[in-house]
Amino acid sequence: MRIGKIMLIVILLSFLVALGRNFSSVKAAGEAGTSLKIAVVNIEEVFNHYQKRALLDEDLAAWQSDRQKEMEAKRKELKTLQARIENLAPGSEERIKAEEELFKKRLGLDTSRQLILKQAEKKQLDYFREIWQDIYFVIARYGAEEGFDLILKSDERRLDSLLFTELQYNIHRTLVLYNSSQVDISQKIIDLLNAAMESEKE
Repeated sequence: MRIGKIMLIVILLSFLVALGRNFSSVKAAGEAGTSLKIAVVNIEEVFNHYQKRALLDEDLAAWQSDRQKEMEAKRKELKTLQARIENLAPGSEERIKAEEELFKKRLGLDTSRQLILKQAEKKQLDYFREIWQDIYFVIARYGAEEGFDLILKSDERRLDSLLFTELQYNIHRTLVLYNSSQVDISQKIIDLLNAAMESEKE
């Protein structure tokens, strides 16, 4: 019975020692954390106010407009050829050749349409990649130069969704629940990005 009490005392002492060590570790971590230099960046705000985005938007819109004109010219050509075929005698050699030409042009139009879709997808991919590479590079360089230990992504907190799944997504993607304006460096990043873009023009 006495041995049992001794064992119980030993176990309790071991538990208290372990608890003390854990408490000391948490306290030390907390004290170290007070020296961290942390900032947040509203990525959506930065993306929307980066001036290069407007330039790339114009470039993409111009490219799409040119492709639409090309496709429209080919469609008109097909209509003209179709109208000419209808005026040719059925079964005539001239009509047969015109019908073969129409068939080839239709295939060419479908091929062009598919090619344009692939090109548009690649241009959009390159477009977004270029913008985000610039943003990430400027954030990383500024963080290193200013001695930040951590820079977190901040988003607008959207709770006005009418769909439950969308609301869930918006809530779960939120990384920063609160930050003071003093640690928000979004405008600084925007200014650096636009300044870098202006210097590239010169």
